[in-house]
Order: sequence, then C-alpha cells, then structure tokens
Amino acid sequence: MIFRLDSRTNYHSIELDLDVNELFNSGEPLAEKWQKSVTEFSEDLSRCKVGDFTYSGLIPVFSERAVSALGAMLRSNGELLPFQCSGITLWAFNVTRIADVLNEDCSELVRFSSDHVIDIKRYEFEASKLPADLAIFKLPDRHSWRVYVTDVLVRAVEDAGLKGFKFEQLWPLEPKIQPDMPPAKSLDELMERDAQDELEDDFDTELWRLLCDRISTIESLAAWPKEVRAYFASRLLEWEIGNGGFAQATMNIPEWFEEAARGYDLLGKPRCATLIRKAAVLAEREKKRIAKAKVSIEKAFEYFGEGRFEEFDSRLDEIGFWSDCDRVDFVRANRELFSDGKKA
Repeated sequence: MIFRLDSRTNYHSIELDLDVNELFNSGEPLAEKWQKSVTEFSEDLSRCKVGDFTYSGLIPVFSERAVSALGAMLRSNGELLPFQCSGITLWAFNVTRIADVLNEDCSELVRFSSDHVIDIKRYEFEASKLPADLAIFKLPDRHSWRVYVTDVLVRAVEDAGLKGFKFEQLWPLEPKIQPDMPPAKSLDELMERDAQDELEDDFDTELWRLLCDRISTIESLAAWPKEVRAYFASRLLEWEIGNGGFAQATMNIPEWFEEAARGYDLLGKPRCATLIRKAAVLAEREKKRIAKAKVSIEKAFEYFGEGRFEEFDSRLDEIGFWSDCDRVDFVRANRELFSDGKKA
C-alpha cells in the first residue's frame, strides 16, 4: 500500500530558512554540507502540542522519539540531519530513496501543453516493482518533491504510538489501512475529545464546522451564550478581513460588526473592539452615500476598495487583531458553554 505523507494540523509547525529548503530540492546527499540550524516553533508552545512529525515547507521533520522508533528504517531510505528548535533537537529528513514504481499509463496525470506533469489525480503503482524494504521514498524527476510511504512505515508509526502523522492512502484506494477518526457529531462530543486530548486534527477547524451547521445568520446567533457568539462573530470577521480587508467585510457582513466587537471585548482585546466600531461607523456612512448614488454591486466593491479602509487595515498587526490562539484558549476556558444543550 502507498500513502502520501502529511502532518496533522493540531500540532506544532516550524519554518526553516529558505536556504535550507533549497538544499533539499537538489535530491543529493546533504550530510557533508549540513550545518546545524537553530530555529523556533511557529506557535507558542504553551498553546500547541509538540508532535513527532511535521513539515517545514517540503522537508519532513521528525522528533527524537520518532527517530528512536523509526531510525533504522529512515536511515536506509535517506539522511537524518539534526537541528535545534526552541531548545529541542529535531531531525530534518532528506529522502534519497528514489523509486520508479508509478505506472503512468494507468494513472491519471494532469499535464501542461508541454507534456510536463503538474499533478497526479489518481495513482496506479507497479506492484512487482515495489521492494519489500521500501518505506519512505520519492518518485523520479518530475514528481520528486512529494514524499510517499508504504504500509511498512505506517504500521511502525502506529505500533510506536507516534503523534502528528497523517497518511492519505493513494493505492490501492480500498480498503484503507488507517481510517481517520469520524468527525464529531455534536459540540459536546468535540469538547470531550479535546479535553481528553483525543483530537488529531485542528480543534478550531472542527469547532467552526460544527457551529456553521448551527449558525447561519446574525438572528440565529442570538440563541447562543455570549461566549459562543464571541467566538463565532470574531472568527467570521477575522476571516473576512484576512481575505479582503475591512472593505470586503463591510460589503459582505456589516451586520456582524457589533457582535464581533463584543467578542473582542470578551477576548480581552478592547483596542480591536474599538477599531471595529470605528470601521462600522465609517461603513454605515459610506453605504448611505452608495445607496444615494444607486451604483451597481461591482461599482460599490470598487468604491470601498479605493482606500477608505486602508487606515483600519494598516493597524491590524499593531493591535493584535489576529486571534486564533486567543480564541481557542477562550473556548477551552468556557467548554461547558459550547454545548448544544446551551442553545436557548
């Protein structure tokens, strides 16, 4: 069985220097060139679990625990290169095992007009060409940036109880060796899983999915406790602003501004709440002007995008607007209120 190697989103991430990433693109041995790098985790360690596997760009990165369990298997298929991250030793892995085992004629390939392959939608491998000891590898030439593993490595990861790995089965498509845990069906189930540290993927994403099934309008939000409203409205506004600034949020969800401002107040971010309320005042004034002008939706978007909200957008980093970690901490401090039974 062949899998694509990926990492779970509920664990730490890191970013090695661009120069280091470039080294790994060569496909050549790196041990003699390797210099121990020093970097930091991308997230506050108090807010994100340290797993046994992650990616830095396209570079697989293993923990010491993973290397202890998988070391012989990894070293027979590539190079383990140590570096320091927030005082912890981690191991970047240079995959040197190149296996020409893809059956291109039977696979579904996406090509440029030049015939260069840009993606593989469906995989078929040559079973007779798969070596018994093949565990982690790349395909030659044009597919060489992806990292693949076999069930040999998957089973070793499972036996060792390692965390942070995610395997997408590519071939054969059925049956799957490692079915993902089914998504939580209720808020109470999600909160219990998170409290028991049973979630493999992103808690925030799962919570958002469940709430979006239950909340679709500002009116439907009103039935929930203020803590749930704070989470939902602030996250919704943050996404809109992150995607297109205050101008986009003004056009798409102006009715959510005050609820989002209250949310930032509850998160302990009064400067963010003040900025949102000031933007709401400007938005209301400008919308009245647009209404009087009777312009099309396209012209209205163009109007709002002409810099009227640039001052607000420019202050977002300064006031600590981006609040994913703060929101998750807030939810976990108020777990009992994030329950289907709390809806009025």
